[in-house]
Amino acid sequence: MSGLVVLADVPLGYGSPQIVRLTQTLSQLLNEPATVIAPNGDDAAKEIVASAGLDLIQLAAMAPFGNVRFDVEFCLQAAREIDRLAPRWLILAGFLGAPALLRMRHRPQRCVYYGYEHSDGKLPWIERVFAGLHGRFELAIFPEPHRAALDAPRLGLNKTPILVLHNSVSPLAPVTPSETRNKRFVYAGLVDPNRTYGDAMLGGRFDELPIDVFGRLEGFDDPAGVIRALEKRDGQVRYHGRTPADADYHCRISAASAGIIAWAPVTESTYFACPNKFFEAIALGVPPITLPHPQTAMITRQFNCGWVADGFGVDALQRAMLTAQDTFGTPQHQQFVDQCVQHAQPHLSWAAQEKKLERVVSALR
Repeated sequence: MSGLVVLADVPLGYGSPQIVRLTQTLSQLLNEPATVIAPNGDDAAKEIVASAGLDLIQLAAMAPFGNVRFDVEFCLQAAREIDRLAPRWLILAGFLGAPALLRMRHRPQRCVYYGYEHSDGKLPWIERVFAGLHGRFELAIFPEPHRAALDAPRLGLNKTPILVLHNSVSPLAPVTPSETRNKRFVYAGLVDPNRTYGDAMLGGRFDELPIDVFGRLEGFDDPAGVIRALEKRDGQVRYHGRTPADADYHCRISAASAGIIAWAPVTESTYFACPNKFFEAIALGVPPITLPHPQTAMITRQFNCGWVADGFGVDALQRAMLTAQDTFGTPQHQQFVDQCVQHAQPHLSWAAQEKKLERVVSALR
């Protein structure tokens, strides 16, 4: 019998670092070895999981990731692996692996749902699967309270104890003093022409704003053409591609003067967005510029550690960026840096989340 198994529904490596953080923390709290089962990824996944002291089982399928056939094959294989490992604790990270729990024969002593992604109320088949899992979860973890309030009832978890854990980040680089920053903005994460205003950032609208963009391009008709045109215009925007979240990457983020947090509020998940990159910026002392997403706006105002735009959309984001740019290198900017490090980070750090998790896990052991 294994100690702890986490069933993740995305390839690890460049995205979803919170799955690895949660697994590592639970392994330490339970004093149990941990195995992550995930869709097949690249070597980055193996290195990241191994460096966290975890085992990794990557499952491949004939169909590509994101295809319904892949989901079916993945869940069938995952169920067999869970039966073979027979863990005492099973964590379902995300909802796409839920059918595996219906298929497997093994019954863990404790089963936890980690809702790091949001259903948006648009996946009725997931709701039917969770109806078949009614009463199987002793705990449900969500990264944001509004999303917990919406998804828990949909998934039949409204009577299950709920724990909110922020998507916090442990910094891998020191904080850079305000006066030595590069006076540039940084955006890190999914780059979509509409959902994350990628068209404005890469398509010419923001060419006069000094922005470093890190992340995966999605939703562009011709991604390579977009980058070629960006480079040809030779403006202030620089695209750096997908980058592992290692110490070198954190050093590059720490050198920025402000971090951009912006999603178009077209779904529940984007309206209530409070992503890893928001907490990453604060952890590295990079004051965030956020659109008025409820939790990011509340935290930014509570700790007076950045700027909240006066609305959603490209115009509002641009106004907020210009306001922030006027403070770069000034005492006001240093004050925001200090607020991030001295006041916000102690409350938002992963260490603070671990304390909340430890109390709940102790009660379940």
